[in-house]
Amino acid sequence: MSDEQHHELGPSALKWIELCPGYRGESGTSIWAEEGTKLHKACEDEKFEDLDEEQMRMVARCLDYLAPFEKASDEVLKEERLTIDLYGDDETD
Repeated sequence: MSDEQHHELGPSALKWIELCPGYRGESGTSIWAEEGTKLHKACEDEKFEDLDEEQMRMVARCLDYLAPFEKASDEVLKEERLTIDLYGDDETD
């Protein structure tokens, strides 16, 4: 799996999987998913290039929200990839 791919059971799907364990999201993208990915990356990198005014405000608001948590932390890990063993067999993909 590349660094850019989401796991089939990614965090954004967990609420739906809790409601229906057989849930599997649709593959593909949309303009909203593309914008969300762009804003997520801007928050992660703290860079505002290629954002319009509304997007800049949203990213700044998110970063302002996170700032006190990061300031109070000894260490900040962004986009840390974790492996969760759901089946107890320690197999990874």
